[in-house]
This record gives sequence, C-alpha cells and structure tokens, in this order.
Amino acid sequence: MRDNIQKFLLLGVLLFSVFFLHRNFALPVSQDKKSVPVSVIYTKASEEKKVSPAAPRPIPLPSFEKQTAFLSKSIVVRSDESVPALRSPESVPSETFYPTRAIPAKPDVHAEAALVADLETGENYFSFESGKRWPIASLTKLMTAAVAMKTIDMGQVITLTDIDFHPELGGSALRSGEEYTASDLLEMMLLVSSNEAAEALSNVQGRTEFVRAMNEQAFLWGLHETFYSEPTGLLSANQATPDDLRKLAAALHRFYPRIFDITRLPQATVTELRSGESKTISSINLFAGRGDFLGGKTGYIDESNGNLLSLFSHNGRPIIVVVLGTNDRFGETEKLIRWFKNDFTSHTTSR
Repeated sequence: MRDNIQKFLLLGVLLFSVFFLHRNFALPVSQDKKSVPVSVIYTKASEEKKVSPAAPRPIPLPSFEKQTAFLSKSIVVRSDESVPALRSPESVPSETFYPTRAIPAKPDVHAEAALVADLETGENYFSFESGKRWPIASLTKLMTAAVAMKTIDMGQVITLTDIDFHPELGGSALRSGEEYTASDLLEMMLLVSSNEAAEALSNVQGRTEFVRAMNEQAFLWGLHETFYSEPTGLLSANQATPDDLRKLAAALHRFYPRIFDITRLPQATVTELRSGESKTISSINLFAGRGDFLGGKTGYIDESNGNLLSLFSHNGRPIIVVVLGTNDRFGETEKLIRWFKNDFTSHTTSR
C-alpha cells in the first residue's frame, strides 16, 4: 500500500513538472494562428532597432597580408586600345609641356639694392631689396631733366649766376656769368653730372617751384616711395627705391626719350655763347658708346655710395638694371646684365 502511494506521488511530481515547463518555455503563437519559425526570437530591443530577424553573422576581414596578396593578383595591366597609352614628350603639345630644366643660380650682387627688369612690361628678372628706399644721389637729375624739358624752352639762353654754384664743392668747368642754351645745360647735367647746370635749370622759374614740380611729377607717375628735396642729388634726403626708379625710367623712355638719347653718347659739344667757345664734354658713364647701351645715369654721395641706372638692349627689348649702394657700380651692373643675357635667358627660353 505504501509503495502504491509513493508511486502515485512520484507520478504527480512528474506531471506537475512537465506542466510547469510547458507553460514557461512554449513559443508564442501569432493572432492569425500561424506558428512563428523556431529560429526567430523577438525582444523589445530588437523591435526598437528593427533588427532583421535573419541578420547574417559578421564575417571577419582577412589579414593585411592576405589583402595585399589578393590585390596583387587582381591587378591586370591591359594593353588594348581602351587604355590610353602614355605619351612621349614629343607628342605633348608645346604649349602644355614644360621639360624639367635647371633654374639658373642668382648672381652674387654686392649692393644695398638691385633690380633687373623689362622696362616696358615691368617684368622682374632679378630683384634684391627692390622696395628699399635709398639715397639716389645724382640719379635725381633724371627727374630734373624731365621737369626742365616740360617747363623750359630748350632753346632759351640761360645765364649762370652765383646762386647756381656750391662753393664748398669747387672743381666746376662752368663759371658764373657764362651763358648756355637750356639744351646745352641739359647735356652737361646728364653727361658729366654737372650740379651747376642742374641748379641753373631749376632757377629759371624758381627753385622751390621747380622741386615741387619734381615731386608732383613723381606722384603722377606712381613713384610713391620717391622724394626730392633739391634738384642735384647732393642731399641724402633725395630717396627712391629700385622699383620706383624702374617706373621713372619707363616714363622717361616713353615721354622724354631724348634724356636716354643724350646719356648713351660718349661725348657731346656745347657752346659758351658769350665767348663763342665750343667745349667737348665726355660722359663719366663707362657704358656710354657701348653697342647695347641705351642710356642711364650715375650717382654718388658719401651717404649713398655708388648708384647706377642703366638700360640695355636685348633681342629688341629694353632691359633696365639698377644697383644702389655699391663700391663697384659698373662691375655689379655688368655682372647682372651678363647673368641676364647668358644664364637667365638661356634657361628660360629652352622649352
């Protein structure tokens, strides 16, 4: 009897266990009475993220070595017409192909400032401190010449007076009381850099007004870093930059070409009108008379050292060379024009 009771209790426990497990682990059934696939398990989180019920497992990437090995095997070089062939330099249009060429070394210039440029286009080929203001000394006389030609009849007879001379300088070939045409004084001012000739020209209509006209003309020509305090260049207050001197030379070349026509001459003849004596004056510019020299002007005072503005012809183009503040103005200028003609031009034209 006891055994039967134990068997009955054991059977009850088993039935209770089966019933309990069935209620907790049975899969849900949808409302339309269709069963849900066994592989799908819904959670609240998966519904919010809308995770695909059958999302595939991520596949690990192959190692770097395997990737590179795959790429090396996958690259195929084709030689058919669908792939454009590389063109040789000869087949590239000249306007788009620029072969590699060496850049010419810049010259070693011993000056405070220097410039090499095309006078007409303004293109700079060499520039060293070209925006630096410097005392220009007798380069001042280029503007003095321009204002004199603008305001004075070149045939006018001018009598030299004591106010045209600087007693502390001495050594002048001119004398107070002598008479010359304005044209002859212009030549003496430009060829031998006569300070007395510059003063005489400026005193025709008043020195103060003349100097004011020099500065006004500088402003009109865009020489904004240029200033003139007097017409000779003896004072260091007369200053300009190489860039401004290029602009000045370009304006003179266009509007007053006679200035450069005079300065390219190795010599000229002037006449003292009272005595009728003719004098031959020789240019102090060592380049005067040289075949490719188109004109220029020297300048020197202690504060500036040697200055030189020069124009040269190259392939029909006027090239300007400016050197300021140097012990060898002609040597440095020669160095720059040779560099331009022999080194710079040969490199830039070889395409």
